[in-house]
Amino acid sequence: MTSPALVGTVLNGKFQIEKALASGAAGDVYEATHLGLGSRVAVKVLRAGFAETADIRRKRFMREARVAARIQSDHVVRVFDIVAPEVGLTYIVMELLQGETLAERLRRAGAVEPHEAVDFVLQAAKPLAEMHDAGIVHRDVKPSNLFLARDKDGKERIKLLDFGVAAFQQPVARGDSSITLTEAVVGTPRYIAPEQVVAAKNVDARADVWALGVTLYELLAGVPPFDGKTVLAVLNQIEHQEPPLLSTSVRVSRELAEVVQSCLRKDPAMRLPDARALAAALAPFAESSSTVPSTRPSTRATPVTFP
Repeated sequence: MTSPALVGTVLNGKFQIEKALASGAAGDVYEATHLGLGSRVAVKVLRAGFAETADIRRKRFMREARVAARIQSDHVVRVFDIVAPEVGLTYIVMELLQGETLAERLRRAGAVEPHEAVDFVLQAAKPLAEMHDAGIVHRDVKPSNLFLARDKDGKERIKLLDFGVAAFQQPVARGDSSITLTEAVVGTPRYIAPEQVVAAKNVDARADVWALGVTLYELLAGVPPFDGKTVLAVLNQIEHQEPPLLSTSVRVSRELAEVVQSCLRKDPAMRLPDARALAAALAPFAESSSTVPSTRPSTRATPVTFP
């Protein structure tokens, strides 16, 4: 649970903490007021932990802000500032979102209609396509990191959250290129790809495709394809067992079930290569669509359809 200890305090003479909102692996999120502007923002504060891992946690936290700021998408939470003093609290100032995560939606309402599940995943694929074009892998895509933000007019928009364990081929900032220990399991067990179980440091965009496939499966079926009483049991299923076929459900067409299965191939070489390819595969199942130009180099530029 998020600590209420900061509620009522003022950070850096600017941000008055109003209430606790959520707690993640790295930090706690609060609603705050910018005293100079009177606007409401979200403040994510790095949580204290073991001294031995303090430097890694701080680098990951700063990486989260930098990657989010780098991806120019309406489907990524906007980052306004990062404060990282040598002494004192490290925190990120972000836009304040209203709504719920897909994990909360699933707990509240269960499986969603196929067209809605496809729409959610296509929205998530937009910022991931930009990341993959830039050689960045999120590595922790899951329903609790996909936020259904409500606009003022009530329309819902997926926002991709939490870039703290992102991996990239080209560093976002000096010193960011090697933060993950090769032997460490990075990500959330139910959603990580088989190759991520073995060596999280060496994964590519296909690990995010796997996680999107798991998320889409769960949205359609109401339960994840891999589950168990222990983390080891889940990881064993991911490495050695095939997911139950979605085609047994009358709610899901055989063609859509095959797209999901194509995301969940154990061998990455047999999987869809990136979020852009997955978006193209899912486009026929969307209720409506609009063309978004590719951000790849002109030699590979092709229109991509998103809803």
